Amino acid sequence: METWRLDTDEGERRVFVRFADDEVAEGRTPDLDLERAEFELSFDSPRDNTHSAIVPLASVKRVLLGREEITEPVPDDVLRKVALHFWDGEVVKGLLRRVPERHRNGMTLELLTPEADRAEVYALPYHALKAVFFLRSWDTRPPQLQTTGNQRQWTLPRQDAPLIELLSEIRGLRGLRHRGQISEVEYERRRSRVLAKI
Repeated sequence: METWRLDTDEGERRVFVRFADDEVAEGRTPDLDLERAEFELSFDSPRDNTHSAIVPLASVKRVLLGREEITEPVPDDVLRKVALHFWDGEVVKGLLRRVPERHRNGMTLELLTPEADRAEVYALPYHALKAVFFLRSWDTRPPQLQTTGNQRQWTLPRQDAPLIELLSEIRGLRGLRHRGQISEVEYERRRSRVLAKI
């Protein structure tokens, strides 16, 4: 896993922690071990009053351990489509090319974007994760019979997201950015994904 770390400094790993209430903390940890029920997190920012914290895994939704851009094509035969279903209703889709590592209190997995252009390694506490579903295809809706003149053919339905849902998703992203829970770069990346659905 060392190659997937965001960076290390004297045995510490830089991580992004997303708590169950969607608060986000960035810091360093020397001892994130999913065999234990907690870990220590040190903060780098001199602006904050807090310099470290003991974080119970029970308060964590997921921890980003590392991120890497993928420049080489990944063979399709090693990729598996998955959907991570969290208890709060969030669903994260992606591709796995390695088997998740299971531990006493959670699992670590490398999740590639559906486009297979970026990989992120997560530590996922079991209490936050409902299930990792392995998918046959991204669209699970049944095919529809379309009739055009004398021709009939089965097609998959278009993915139309209601505009109101998309606008509320952008509003939620603006709130996260305003509260400093995501960076400007992360906001723009997520916003462009939402706008691509229109």
